[in-house]
Amino acid sequence: MGLVIPVDERVPTLTIENEAISVPASSPFMKRLVEVPSSGEGVKIRRISSAVKAGTGSGSCVSGGLYSGLVTRHMRVEIDTAGDIGGAATFKWSDDNGLTWKGTLIPIQDEDPFELELGINVTFHPGAGTDFVLGDYWVFDAEYWTEVVSVPMAANKFQVDYTNGMITFFSADGGKTVYATYEGRGSLVKASDLTQILDILIQGETAIRKVDTSAFAVRKLVGIDSNGLWAIAQPGPPGSIIRAVGFVKVVDDTEGEIQIFGPMDGFSSLIPNTELYLAANGEISTTPPAASGWIKQLVGRAMSSTRMFVKIDDVQPNRCKFTPEGGFAVLMTNKTGAPSVKGSVIEVYGATEVNQAFRLTIADSMSPFGVVYEFGIADGSECWVVIGGIAEVLLQNGTSTVRTYWVRTSTTVPGRADGTNPSPPGLVASHFAEIGHSLETKSGGTDVLCKVMLHFN
Repeated sequence: MGLVIPVDERVPTLTIENEAISVPASSPFMKRLVEVPSSGEGVKIRRISSAVKAGTGSGSCVSGGLYSGLVTRHMRVEIDTAGDIGGAATFKWSDDNGLTWKGTLIPIQDEDPFELELGINVTFHPGAGTDFVLGDYWVFDAEYWTEVVSVPMAANKFQVDYTNGMITFFSADGGKTVYATYEGRGSLVKASDLTQILDILIQGETAIRKVDTSAFAVRKLVGIDSNGLWAIAQPGPPGSIIRAVGFVKVVDDTEGEIQIFGPMDGFSSLIPNTELYLAANGEISTTPPAASGWIKQLVGRAMSSTRMFVKIDDVQPNRCKFTPEGGFAVLMTNKTGAPSVKGSVIEVYGATEVNQAFRLTIADSMSPFGVVYEFGIADGSECWVVIGGIAEVLLQNGTSTVRTYWVRTSTTVPGRADGTNPSPPGLVASHFAEIGHSLETKSGGTDVLCKVMLHFN
């Protein structure tokens, strides 16, 4: 069992609106959100591009604001009466690049921002001569970016890791500033209580390990700073237990307990994507403890040469749980041959060298049993898979589904679902391909996730 933080130590989830994110200008094109977002709500990213002018007037028009729309709009602002600011000049505007116009002959009275719609505004500035000539225009986009389940391969797309709040962007978007809106899961502890919580955690049952303390040297990895409580290994008398304590950026698990995880900085010479363990002497090591009677303590995974992601859970983690979406999940080994992709439809891995493992369903599979719950879990590592209840399932690209439709394995694409069937096929062999019934109406697209009430035959 993990450590239970009393209810009065918790704070509610946080609604984060328009968090400014500066996408790195060079690789890796990744940025961590201030809070870990809720996968149920998702992350909405928007951006207003700079206005580009065509015309001979000396004045200028600057786009701005915080866009709140749910689609990308191609904005066009055009002078429909020549003149100066505060004089005769007027403009019209469109959100479909001039196919239709939302407003015309609007006076340009001053240099204050003028709101067009959905948080989009424009500001006019004078020039050296006549400010605006009839037909001068500016174009810009109010962008709504698309979330994808794998590494983005096109501009204005992004992928979210709902475990640690890291967002991956496409390389062409490097250097841009975007704004994210999401439901943060929030810290369940107050920063002012860190000292008290540290004492509770050290005395608690979280990540308990037995070690031979005759060879143990005290190793304080980071300690407490303004960001919270970081990983610490503390020794006890010979033969006693060692407790590893993690960063207090915590979330509720399904049993009302806490998981402790978060990023750590300041290391050197880490090998990216390498698993790290708590060694016998309290140091971080890449070698799992192997001595008799030891329990393997996975501390985290290196993210770069100086940064690691810490996740310290119970000694023997539960192998089943309920998901926030309403599914029942179990731990199995990923044997798809690649990092896991959330929503993939799976069947039992049949090779003899690995038990309790899964692979992607083959095309037209008649033996699906579950859906991958996590993204990015390496081949050969344990991964949560949903086998009952509600799960988000990856539809075959380019296909749509309607609420109540019968969902089965794709007849052509491994690991994907076909939700185009209004009703089950009846008492025929293809009924064994069933995954369940669609709970949402979804349009065709790329890597579309749809909630499905699972039902396997």
